[in-house]
Order: sequence, then structure tokens, then C-alpha cells
Amino acid sequence: KTQLDEANKSIQSYKDMDIDGIKKSAADWQTKYNTETKALQDKLDAQAYGYAVEGIVAKEKFSSQAGKSPFMRRLFSALPAYHRESVR
Repeated sequence: KTQLDEANKSIQSYKDMDIDGIKKSAADWQTKYNTETKALQDKLDAQAYGYAVEGIVAKEKFSSQAGKSPFMRRLFSALPAYHRESVR
């Protein structure tokens, strides 16, 4: 009798599961993961670009900071707008 009761409880627990809710939750988590992964990758790409620009600029000789700033602005303006903030 105990085994039968346990089996019935297990069967009922499966019947009580909200399969559609679980599927939706899994889809939501997957979307969140993909969105956040892309955002992080974009930020890392922008950061790598920033380091590359700084490396190039460090090797160049500029007569003054006034000459260096416009050059760097031109290089950074090549980045899409959403990347620019994560570089600085």
C-alpha cells in the first residue's frame, strides 16, 4: 500500500506541473542569457578596440595634446555609438 501511495503521489506531482509555464520560463532565461551575452561581447569588443587605439596612439609622436585629441576622436568615432561609452 505504501508503494502505491508513493506512486500515486509521484503521478499527481507530474500532473500538477505547469509544463507551459516551465517552457516559457526556460525561453525567457534563454533570451536573457543571449541578450546579456551579446551585450557583454559588445562591451569586450569595444574595450579591445579602445586598447588597440591607445596602443597605436602611444607609439605616435604628437607635437601636443591638442594634436593628439582630434586624432583619437576620429579613431573612436569609427565605433558605433553604443560602443563609445564602454571604451572611455
